[in-house]
Order: sequence, then structure tokens, then C-alpha cells
Amino acid sequence: MTNQKKSTAKVKTTPQADVSKKAKKVEIKPKETKGGKKNKNTTPNKENTLNFDTIKKTQKAKKNTSPHKDNGEKDKKTKKKTVNKKTNNDNILNNEKNIRTKTNKKLLLCCFIFIICFLLFIAKSLFITYKTQEEDCKNPIRFVNSHIDCRFYDYISEIGYKFKIKALQPPDVFKPIIYLYPEEETEIAVQLGNPQKISHSYPKYENKWVVTAKPNGDLTYNNRYYYGLYWEGKNAPKIKLDEGFVVKGSDSITFLEEKLAILGLNEREANEFIIYWLPKLENNPYNFIKFASMEVQNKYMPLNIEPKPDTLIRVMMAYKGLDSPIKIKEQILEPSPKRNGFVVIEWGGTEINSDKVY
Repeated sequence: MTNQKKSTAKVKTTPQADVSKKAKKVEIKPKETKGGKKNKNTTPNKENTLNFDTIKKTQKAKKNTSPHKDNGEKDKKTKKKTVNKKTNNDNILNNEKNIRTKTNKKLLLCCFIFIICFLLFIAKSLFITYKTQEEDCKNPIRFVNSHIDCRFYDYISEIGYKFKIKALQPPDVFKPIIYLYPEEETEIAVQLGNPQKISHSYPKYENKWVVTAKPNGDLTYNNRYYYGLYWEGKNAPKIKLDEGFVVKGSDSITFLEEKLAILGLNEREANEFIIYWLPKLENNPYNFIKFASMEVQNKYMPLNIEPKPDTLIRVMMAYKGLDSPIKIKEQILEPSPKRNGFVVIEWGGTEINSDKVY
């Protein structure tokens, strides 16, 4: 029994002995100095001897840990590189855009300057040709000498006139007078539709005039004799000056006598009209004249008359003095209606307000 136990004990101990034999110890050799002497402190001790297994473990641990760190650092570096590349590309694109916009702006500026210079050149050449033709074409001999070419001069003058004539505004002067011709002596009430526009009146206008009228036109108002009702308005109506007449100042009488007869004034009314406006017209070398339509006059100042007239004639002239004649479409005057029954006549005029017309 004892022998068997010993054998078993021996068998048990042999593997441990083999492992202990196999286990190698690493001895650290002492370093030699320059003189060949060994350092005393470098003698191998149990503390300096390291187990080979522990070294392997540490190496494995280092191998397992270090690649992950390296990969993380590499990823960070690559990300930084990509970000830097993107920012560089964006900067390059922005610079290119800025350069393009600058060049486009310069091109536009050059084109704009070129167009302005070209237009100025054309305007200057046209002005020169206009001025060279002006002396010959203003002369009355132009109608005799057919070799004088005045087409350009006439065309420019007409355009300039149309632009200027449209901008003209009548002044705050509108001077009409009203005549009443009943068939028999009657009491007539005359009311002006826009009393706020009245600046002056004679006899004094207060809401309306109530007069006693005779067939010859004589009027009685507040026990006083009148031959007509006078009023003056402010903010005269706007008249389209696209057509009219150009009349020499010295020909004003014949012109007015002819046109006023067409418009329906009798000799007495035309006489008073001409007496009032003739000095103003004859003071000008030429006059632009247009007669306003009934619609314009009714819109500006409606007339409310009781009893209602059978015939209503309203004549209003707009004029402007000219230094020289101009070309304009001649106005066609509509003949006035025949005088029948109770007749009311009104005539007046206004001066076109402008510094220059040519």
C-alpha cells in the first residue's frame, strides 16, 4: 500500500516538475562600463527577472489596444483633410463667382456708356441739321424755292410742339358773359352749377340770379339795368390742344368775325367779344386759337336755367401768343343750332399758360 501511494505521489509531482523545468527565467546581464568593470547595481535579482509569459501578455495587450487608437487618429486626420479640401473648393468657387460678377458689371457699365455716347452723338447731329435748316425754313421764301428741303425741320417742330402743347395748362382766368332772349318779358332764374369756382361776378352772384328779361336782351336785377350776367372762374377747364388755328395777330378781326358767325353769335355779341379779346390777340405776332366744345363747358360750369331755354349756345376760346407760326391740325367747327324760342347765349375765353410755344 505504501509503495502504491508513493508511486502515485511521484506521478502527480512529475508534471509540476516538468513545468517548473520548462519555465525559463530571463536574467538581465549587468552592463559593462567603459573600463570593463561591471556595475554593482546591475546584478541580477529576483526583482529584475521577468516572467516570459507576462511579457507576452503585455505585448499582446499592446497589440490589441494600439491599432484602435491609430485608426481613430487616422479617421480624425482624414476628416480634417476632407473638411479642408471642401473649404478650399468653396473658397475657389466663391472667388470665381466674384470675378465673374465683377467682369459682368464692367461689361454692363461699358455697354451703358457706349449707348449714352451713341445717343448723344445722334442727338447732336440731329440738332445740327435742325439748326442749319431753321434759317431757311422759317423764311417765307421756302414756299417759293422748292429746292429747300424742310421736311426734317417741319417734322421736329411738329413733335416738339405736340410735346409742349400737351403740357400747357390754362390759367385761373375764364371770363364768360350770359345773354338772355326770351320770347316775351319773363322772370328767369339762372344758377351756376359749380359756384365754388366763381372768383368774380357782376351783378354779385348769391346762390342764383333772378332777373327780369326782355326779348331784346335787356335785364333788370334789383331795380338796376344790365345787358348781361358776367362771371369769372378759377381753375379753367383743361382743353386738348391737339388741333386748332394759327392766326396772325393782324388777321384777328377777320378770323373772329368768320368763326363767331359759324358758332352762332350775332353781330352785337360778336362785336362785344372782339372788343374784349382783340387787344390781347393783336399784341402777338401769331396766336394759337382753339374753341372748347360744349361738353367741356357743361362739365366745368353747368348752367341751370328756369324756364329751360329752347336754344343754348356756349362759345369759349382758348388762345396762346406765338412768336412764329406752327403746324397743327386745323379744328373743324360744328355749326350752331338755329335760334328758336327762348335763346341763351354765353361767350368767354381764357389764355393758355405757358412760357414758350413754337
